[in-house]
Amino acid sequence: IPKHELTFAIPKLSSLLSNIREHILKKTGYYILKGFPIKSLDMLEIKFVYQILGKLLGNLLPQNQNKEYVVDVY
Repeated sequence: IPKHELTFAIPKLSSLLSNIREHILKKTGYYILKGFPIKSLDMLEIKFVYQILGKLLGNLLPQNQNKEYVVDVY
């Protein structure tokens, strides 16, 4: 991402993440992301992106007894 685009993207992302966090904490306890651009990513990259988003929203906690942070849901 060119630097000038990143400068504009960070406040928008910060605002979006703040709204998502507020929704999670005060409403449903979860948030469904729709339309996330993952078509050009492989599964490992997708998991990484979701871990980063999770970390930006709060503390990462393992999802199961195997201490896995992101597990596939089918």
